[in-house]
Amino acid sequence: MSPVFTTAPSLWGAIRERLSLLSQAPPLVPVSRAQPLPLSYAQQRLWFIQQANPTAVAYNLAFAWRLSGSLNKPALAKTLRAIVERHESLRTTFVESDGQPVQVVSPIPDVELTMVHLEEAELMGRLTREAQRPFDLAHGPLLRAHLFCLQEQEMVLLLVMHHIVCDGFSMSVLFHELRTFYQAFGRGEPAILPPLPFQYADFAVWQQTWLRDGPLEEQLTYWNQQLSGHLPVLELPSDRARPAQRSFRGARYRFTLPEPLRKALRQFNKQEGVALFPVALAGFIAMLHRYTAQEDLVVGVPATNRSLGGLRSLIGFFVNTLVLRSTGRGRVEFS
Repeated sequence: MSPVFTTAPSLWGAIRERLSLLSQAPPLVPVSRAQPLPLSYAQQRLWFIQQANPTAVAYNLAFAWRLSGSLNKPALAKTLRAIVERHESLRTTFVESDGQPVQVVSPIPDVELTMVHLEEAELMGRLTREAQRPFDLAHGPLLRAHLFCLQEQEMVLLLVMHHIVCDGFSMSVLFHELRTFYQAFGRGEPAILPPLPFQYADFAVWQQTWLRDGPLEEQLTYWNQQLSGHLPVLELPSDRARPAQRSFRGARYRFTLPEPLRKALRQFNKQEGVALFPVALAGFIAMLHRYTAQEDLVVGVPATNRSLGGLRSLIGFFVNTLVLRSTGRGRVEFS
């Protein structure tokens, strides 16, 4: 027996509200770089956290690729410079001006590909050290590139960025452009990519201006109501006490649902006219209730936040976490 859970706000209601708001928003256009460039709301959050602990590395994003075969190192270095030149976010730093953080975009695509020769046994230690080296948001650079040469035709490319200038979706953009530029430069040809309609700083100005002059107060009131009162802490049973200080240590467990269950889920989705995600979310919340007996649960759901046209081709920090608060109501059979 488990409660019926209601999620406030509902996922689809929040999405519909977001799309409705976007339809009323002014167009996103490039702005002058002669004016102070504000941070987006997402960037403000990370900047504040980093100021509280400048040596923290929880928001370092590291990506490594093993490269086998003959590598054109000059073409790779040229590729990285071209990507940094194309995306202002990768040559942006963050400084204080009159007590407020602002973005400073460097006109020079300065990125250095550091090449190091080492043994396979040394690789993981070196990758870990480079991934956990803090960034200086005020001075940069906020992108570091390393090429670890293990053998003549066996290498590992490591890119480390601060989350304030990119997100997970950005990596699909970066990987596509990495391949496009490298293949073109390797052939001695120019790479042809459509021009970007605007840059991340333009998005930040648009967001700040639109929300400040429009729905910001209404949105803040709504979310304050949804998240009012005592917010629950998830009390999962564990074999040790919760540490007094957050360590950011964790792990990831991957598994595959058996085919009969996947088939049953697809049939249920079709029958009820819903997508897989809300069904999976409901199951996840029910599982949390089963292990904790809590009837007030808060789940964070990351969203790409790129509904506006043109944002899907940018490298930048757009991702946002939608807070879904679920409360139990009554008791019914859950199967």
